[in-house]
Amino acid sequence: MECLVKIYDKEQINNLLVIFAFRPKKVILLYDSLKTNLNTLKFIENACKTKIPYISFEYISIGNKSLESVYSICKSIISKNENCYFDITGSKEIVAIGTYLSCLKTFNPIFKIDIENSELISIYGCKVLEGKFAPPKLSLETLLASHGATITGQGHPSPPKEIHNTILSFCNHIFNNTKKWKELCLYLQIGCTKKYQSTNPLLFSAPKTIDLSSQSIHLKDSSLLHIAEEMNLIHSLNITNKFVSFTFRNKFIKKYFTDYGTWLELYTYILISREKEFHDVQMSVKINWEGQTNPADEVINEIDVTFFAHSRPVFISCKLPEPTSEALHELSIYPNYFGGEYSKSILVSLSTIKKEHSSIFKRAHDMNISIIDGYYIKNNTFIDAIKKAINQ
Repeated sequence: MECLVKIYDKEQINNLLVIFAFRPKKVILLYDSLKTNLNTLKFIENACKTKIPYISFEYISIGNKSLESVYSICKSIISKNENCYFDITGSKEIVAIGTYLSCLKTFNPIFKIDIENSELISIYGCKVLEGKFAPPKLSLETLLASHGATITGQGHPSPPKEIHNTILSFCNHIFNNTKKWKELCLYLQIGCTKKYQSTNPLLFSAPKTIDLSSQSIHLKDSSLLHIAEEMNLIHSLNITNKFVSFTFRNKFIKKYFTDYGTWLELYTYILISREKEFHDVQMSVKINWEGQTNPADEVINEIDVTFFAHSRPVFISCKLPEPTSEALHELSIYPNYFGGEYSKSILVSLSTIKKEHSSIFKRAHDMNISIIDGYYIKNNTFIDAIKKAINQ
């Protein structure tokens, strides 16, 4: 495609989908300068140029214009640009009508995208494109860039595939013994901090009772450590009456064993990454707002698990205990700043929530947030619940 004329859509997915689907040499964005900051359009341009280096952008304001004015602007664009296609997805009525009339008068092709059904609808002259249109696979990196943000790393590293099965097995032990895991995790956190081994960072060596200024932390139950050794997650476990020592398998495992909630993230990430219909699955993504300050203090800068289900961005927050109102509030922000109305937010919790009596569940429903609780995890229907939530 030589030239794509796109009516700017506040739903960023709609802007990106059509550009990446046809990869035109030139994009002309029509927008309302009174409602849309030019920097917002520049972010889209930067996001697209990262993947399509040859693409060029032009911006034309049509805000508060009359039908005749929109008609005239579009006719002028058509006369100056050969082989241009108009996309009016998300356009307001007057702009859509003015654009349509100009295309009809000049026999110029015009279409819109039905994102729900992944279809291109020919309004005039685009019947050939209807059969050729295939929604492209977008990435979180591109989506964030279109909002002026970047991925700066991970709070927790993604596990290599060769230990996915082992991690899932250990998750089962943790999920069935959350109290033991909480106590062990606290002990390991304190031990790794207070008794850090600079010569061998993977070595854990600490008293069975670690005395602090305000309290003493004692290893009450070592059963999970023995299971971890059997699974080759730690090596050379040695527990005496007064001392505990072992070596973590690697730096990733050390990170996982010293963070209480990480294992639910790992469980969620691994199962979702195994589904072929999902792509760009990432965990613990850290976000940086480049070129601008964080747009609101309420926007958090780390997402537990994120992925795309076809063209739909999905954001997941993982909470081992029963979720709070604050957790729901965090999740409600993702669509506003990243995915738009077409995105989906899901809260995963190990707790079993009684839906008919839970104020959290009712509030989540009102906020269009799906909750997948411990029932689905313990009954091995987690992925089925994820797919159902996405399609709700």
